[in-house]
Amino acid sequence: MLGNDRLLAVPNWSVGATPSIEIARATLLPFGVAGLKTHYVGQDIDHGRMVTAYSGPAESVLQATQDLANTLLPTIDLRGQSGVHPFSGAIDVLPFIALGGTPAQAAVEAAEDAGAFLLLTHQIPIRFYEQASKSGRSDLPYLRGQIGMVEKAFDLGSTPHPHWGQAIVGARDFMLALNFDFPTESLPLSEAKRIAKSVRTLRDAGLREFAGVRALAFSLPSRSITQLSFNLTHPDQTSADGLLDLAVQETSLMPETELIGVIRASDLDRSKSLNFHPDQVVHGV
Repeated sequence: MLGNDRLLAVPNWSVGATPSIEIARATLLPFGVAGLKTHYVGQDIDHGRMVTAYSGPAESVLQATQDLANTLLPTIDLRGQSGVHPFSGAIDVLPFIALGGTPAQAAVEAAEDAGAFLLLTHQIPIRFYEQASKSGRSDLPYLRGQIGMVEKAFDLGSTPHPHWGQAIVGARDFMLALNFDFPTESLPLSEAKRIAKSVRTLRDAGLREFAGVRALAFSLPSRSITQLSFNLTHPDQTSADGLLDLAVQETSLMPETELIGVIRASDLDRSKSLNFHPDQVVHGV
């Protein structure tokens, strides 16, 4: 890869109740001297999930990804996984995003290199998605739905790892991931599922303000929370504030908000409802 390439990586890990946050932070910390910026490390026991996000020179991002896999995978065993979030493996999804004028091909090359590493070093088979896809449908929900399918299941490898499953690795455009959290006694899961379905229906009907929005609902018993969870895959057309307005209208409640991962500086004006740390802001996208 070219030394001027800048990438963002947002690996999502299936970790259950394993205390992995400090392991991840300690692994990423030394890369700060090589220009790597750690934006986010967050874990939710009910989801059975940890999200990491970091950006910088392509070589540092790729090396950090490999080091995270080397340190986190020994702490994970999917045979005990019980989180509510859909997942494909210990490294559930590993996207690379080109930053600051870096060509999209650099993110594709990083995905290919990371996939080859995971297969050769850890025997985890790979499906490539979105811009790194090799054939057929490339969207993440579809590929998750192919778990267990035998016919031409993987782009790299052939057999899921007994402890770590498979990984979906790719290159994509920028995306926003956010949650609205309601007290369970105020919003039953059935009602949250109805709202999430209505958002998907509006999306499928072609309404611009819901373009590319993925919506799910979860019960998080450890916090007594009902959660509406959204991925905004076209954040130039949709907004966190618009979704919050809809959620408030549907529930007559004001939820707590969470930003998972990162947000672009250009999205801030349409995301005034979100709670986040300044480190989560990515500039120059």
